[in-house]
Amino acid sequence: MVNHMKKMSAMFFVGLCVSFVFFCAGTVAAQTGRTISATLRIDARAYSVKEGEAPRPDPILSRTNLIAIKQFILKQGNTQTYSNMFNNNPFFGIEGYSFYLDPDPGPNGHPQFNRDLDPEKTDFHTLTIRNTGRNWGGGDQYRRIRFESMHEIYIDVSWVDNDLTVGQIRGRAEEAIKAILEEMKRTGKG
Repeated sequence: MVNHMKKMSAMFFVGLCVSFVFFCAGTVAAQTGRTISATLRIDARAYSVKEGEAPRPDPILSRTNLIAIKQFILKQGNTQTYSNMFNNNPFFGIEGYSFYLDPDPGPNGHPQFNRDLDPEKTDFHTLTIRNTGRNWGGGDQYRRIRFESMHEIYIDVSWVDNDLTVGQIRGRAEEAIKAILEEMKRTGKG
């Protein structure tokens, strides 16, 4: 019985050491090359004005601005494929950024229902932004902004550098939106 207890204690100790080694290796891997993904949710209702309140300035990341950008890209843009998931996304490029529209999911939420990007099949409520000029940190230079909900906007990001803050996620998306809104105003087509 004592020998059995010693064997069990030894096996537990070895298992604990192996687990510790894998934990340390996993931590190092996360810091040296794993991609971290996050979604930032912005509640648009926070900007609504109640009766008697002074109007608030429209935030850059508003559904109104995103719909105007969508319409601008559909009317004034070209098409360009940026991923294997879809073909010939509606596209508009400006200095430092490329903007792509992704189709809404089809019946039962199928993401590739409209992989040929036919505006008659589905609408486009996802704006993918590719940073082509500035370093947004990490290897992934894409940000997805989803605005299908009337009350919420989602920013999806993936990055390698695990020091990215919520302020940086929102700030970089606002920077890109501000740039295309300025282009729309400059051309008089927005």
